[in-house]
Amino acid sequence: MQTMQPRLLFYIENRLHTRVDGREDTVCRSLDFVSVCDDGRVCKAGFAPYLDLDVPTQEEKMAAQTYIDASPWLSSDLKTKAMEFANAHFLNPIKKRVKSRQNDHLEKIRKETETRLWRAISYWDSMANAREAKKLEGQNMPQVNIDEARNRAGELRARLKARQAEIDGQRTVYAVPPMIKGCILVMPQCVLWVCMGASSSRPDVESKKAIERVGMDRVMALERGFGNTPRDVSEENCGYDICSRMGNQELSSAESLLRFIEVKARRADADGVTLTRNEIQTARNVRKQYVLAVVRVDGDTTHTTYYGDLRFNPPDVGMSSVHYDIARLSQMGRILYED
Repeated sequence: MQTMQPRLLFYIENRLHTRVDGREDTVCRSLDFVSVCDDGRVCKAGFAPYLDLDVPTQEEKMAAQTYIDASPWLSSDLKTKAMEFANAHFLNPIKKRVKSRQNDHLEKIRKETETRLWRAISYWDSMANAREAKKLEGQNMPQVNIDEARNRAGELRARLKARQAEIDGQRTVYAVPPMIKGCILVMPQCVLWVCMGASSSRPDVESKKAIERVGMDRVMALERGFGNTPRDVSEENCGYDICSRMGNQELSSAESLLRFIEVKARRADADGVTLTRNEIQTARNVRKQYVLAVVRVDGDTTHTTYYGDLRFNPPDVGMSSVHYDIARLSQMGRILYED
């Protein structure tokens, strides 16, 4: 399910640094995507939202400029909104995750370093004690040999202390303020049609939204009825609309406990569905867990079919979406459920 609202898509770079001996080292750098919609909503735009976008034609650019000139929301402080959202929903979780991973890694290094250096320190201490014992027994043992062993043990202790301080210093991870690397205006095709004056052929946007909402509600209800725990992630552009944790089956692996459901709600007389490049790539990556739920809506009546194990071919270069006949979906995979 795709949003029918115009939105600004921000490309935001997040970085985490550590400081060692006055030198800054980058330990994590990520490029995240944030959408700011025309109604002021801010949300995650997904992993690669640009895959679902087309380059506008010259006529569409002119229509978009008309929309820009008539849209005061575009002149508000949207950058600040996007930055604040990125800081709260991307930077802080990344910092927590990286810091935990960094601490585990550094703790392992600290233990191995201490084991190695204490072994060497013990060796030179034992050597110094043995040479001093020989000297006390009256054997010919120059003092310089004893001092050499003591000095070597002392150097290793100083080295251990410095290395411990260096490792502890690397535990401090701090964030650099997010940096906006780019921003584009994303306009749904139906909005462009309106701006281009194609009133006779433009789709009923509100009706389409209502159908999509019915489809989402139906699939969410079905998942709960199956004993699963569904979560609506349609705003995050993950390549699917619902992440459902399965709770009613004995499954062999933790990965199988999740399934990713893309919901396509259509009128009862519709004969096809359109999947974006991102949705197709996701389906190919997690084929065994990916479910395409096609919901046909006819007034208050719905007919839902779950298709699984779908074998999609990779989209051609430059294609942002592919249209599939509903009748052929069962040939591309198998029907998991039908009401």
